[in-house]
Amino acid sequence: MKAKKLIVFTLLTILLVSTFACGAWTEAEKHYNDGVELQEQGRLLEAIREYNEAIELDGEMADAYYNRGLALSYLGYLWEAIVNYDKAIWLEPEFTGAYNNRGVAYIELGRYERAIEDFDEAIRLDPRLATAYAGRAAAYTLLNMEAAAQEDIDRAIQLGFDAALLEEMIEELKEQPPGPILGKIAFIVWG
Repeated sequence: MKAKKLIVFTLLTILLVSTFACGAWTEAEKHYNDGVELQEQGRLLEAIREYNEAIELDGEMADAYYNRGLALSYLGYLWEAIVNYDKAIWLEPEFTGAYNNRGVAYIELGRYERAIEDFDEAIRLDPRLATAYAGRAAAYTLLNMEAAAQEDIDRAIQLGFDAALLEEMIEELKEQPPGPILGKIAFIVWG
């Protein structure tokens, strides 16, 4: 009888602890979801505050770091965005979107070779990710590697990327002087 009571007590304790843990997760998830909603409305600073709250409650929430990085990128805080993408990747090493968007941030900062590394990894993780091919084509274009760029342009289009939009972006980039290109490609890759 004592053993039965001990088992019941242990099960109730586990249930109580699990319920408490789920409550903390639910609160973090609420802040995260509020952040996503605010971000979709273009209220980026408010979204960042919600992601901060989510991360404070659950520091293992890779999506919160990723979306905070996205909002920071939209605001032009590219190095801060990269730090958040780094954390998302550290938490989820196969987070394709984080590699892809970190690559975009590196392009905008003029770090084209570093961007290619991230696009390579995004493509390795998801060979059908058209935006990674488009981003890598942009980096190759900026490095005057036209053959490699054209290969990626063709592959991105084959995978469904808007051909006219990509061709327009590439033509604009061909006229771009070396260095940072703030705002030139983010609109097509981050979407």
